[in-house]
Amino acid sequence: MTREEYARRYLENTKIAPPAAAAAILVFLAVIFGMPLYQVSRELASGGKAKEGEIIRLLPSRARAARVRSVCDAGKLFGSPEEIKEYQRSAEDAQYISKAARPWVQLFLTGALRTGNEKALTGSGGELFYSEEIYSLVREDTENAKTAAKEILALDRYLKSRGVTLVALPVPGKASVYPERFSRCFRSGGVPADRALSVISETLGREGCIVCDLSGPFMSNKNKELFLRGDTHWSEAGLSLAADELARLTGGRKPVPLIEVSVKNRGDIFDMLDLPESQ
Repeated sequence: MTREEYARRYLENTKIAPPAAAAAILVFLAVIFGMPLYQVSRELASGGKAKEGEIIRLLPSRARAARVRSVCDAGKLFGSPEEIKEYQRSAEDAQYISKAARPWVQLFLTGALRTGNEKALTGSGGELFYSEEIYSLVREDTENAKTAAKEILALDRYLKSRGVTLVALPVPGKASVYPERFSRCFRSGGVPADRALSVISETLGREGCIVCDLSGPFMSNKNKELFLRGDTHWSEAGLSLAADELARLTGGRKPVPLIEVSVKNRGDIFDMLDLPESQ
């Protein structure tokens, strides 16, 4: 039995009392029409224009009709896909109800279900990961990395012509150092390689550019908690390790006076979750 047949069987044999059906319809209509009406009334009350009215700009107009020269140009009567997406994004960002509810819904998803969003993903022990770093570990395409390497090499050649030595410092992301914290597949070993980072390091080294590769040292010292839990940036241990590796490569460093400061920050990945300000 297919899913459609299974659903049809239960729908045909499900009886809903008329009062319950009427109540469900009223609730449905209230949600469908109530939210837009509330949004428009709030926008008008604040002295602005209703965002929903801007959809008229995407409809056929005299100016758009003037650009039509043949049947093939009929699509120009309406807004382009980019204009439609931009309107959709701006309309979503302006929604009072969704903006008020979204942080609390995300708080429930993160706290109870350990679920992040399209930008921030949750790992074990409350660790947060930037989604792009994880996707880069499984992405086969390295064209962007090759382009970045070419740009760095061009800068290296220019600086060498001015008597300046460039030291490239490709930075491994948290996901490549601690993959076992966001996926059980890596807890028994088999750490995924960051292909983009490898392409950049290998290309630069092959062309004679000095490269300070932190991948090895970071993997060897991962027990020192090299990244902040809710951030993409290094912890104090990560900063110290990177500085030591860079000093070793460049032949030492002059003593720099250290200033101890206290910094309190939720973290850039934590902010991507868009949780309530009280958190």
